[in-house]
Amino acid sequence: MHQTYETFISILNIMQTKNQTYDDLTYINSRCLWPAQIEPTFPYLFYTNKDVSMHNNHMLSLMLGDDMIINSIDLKEENHGNVPHHEHTTTLPLQLVLKLEMLV
Repeated sequence: MHQTYETFISILNIMQTKNQTYDDLTYINSRCLWPAQIEPTFPYLFYTNKDVSMHNNHMLSLMLGDDMIINSIDLKEENHGNVPHHEHTTTLPLQLVLKLEMLV
């Protein structure tokens, strides 16, 4: 998800380095829905990619309709002089699974 709110972006970047303050957490929590809704089309934030994948797979299983699978190309291209160099990043998922009406 692309964020456009500068304060939110700044706090997420701080949290990435584990230097968040109590006020940062209060700001993030003030934007959370309590109790958390189980809504497949609603975006969620998690600390690890593993948690994100588990949650996304569960939410996808709750949604009606067929899966649409998009295979990724996990390559980073750099130019070394006039010679392009391709390298696998190994950080991207191999597939992206989507369904109609899903927020992405």
